[in-house]
Amino acid sequence: MFDMCLTALGENITGLSMIDKANMLEKFGIIDSAHHWMGLLKLRNNLTHEYPDLPEVTADILNNLQREMQLMLTLYNNILVSIHKAQSI
Repeated sequence: MFDMCLTALGENITGLSMIDKANMLEKFGIIDSAHHWMGLLKLRNNLTHEYPDLPEVTADILNNLQREMQLMLTLYNNILVSIHKAQSI
């Protein structure tokens, strides 16, 4: 979604790292904190590694993601609004 939003805003994202993209979105006011979003990305990455022998680890990751759900929904809405604005210019 970061790529889609930045491209719609006319930004050249070729070769940019995820933190660079997050910093750009923070600069545009689409996300509040690039650092926070990188933490969410780390949570997602941890979840995808699955820990079948450690269900308490998986539960902890899922609980952390659930606590961040409102923030993720806000990002989604902010991106949709930003894309819509960029397309109507």
